[in-house]
Amino acid sequence: MIPNPNELIDFGRSLFYGRHTAKIATPVSSAFQRGVIAARMGMERDDNPYPFGTDAHIDWIDGYESSVEVDQAMDLD
Repeated sequence: MIPNPNELIDFGRSLFYGRHTAKIATPVSSAFQRGVIAARMGMERDDNPYPFGTDAHIDWIDGYESSVEVDQAMDLD
């Protein structure tokens, strides 16, 4: 359903004049989330930016592999 165009215009004006604040996406903070995004973007598993042997390295791989597994599960036609 498309909202009333006048409401959209009024809301846009209120953002412009500072009466409302726009919701901004929160940045990805965890290594796991970054691994998930890396897999979705088509990066390789070896592109892990975290030093080998660190918790962040392992978390990134866990996120990456989780995303790949979900993608593979979705392709089971």
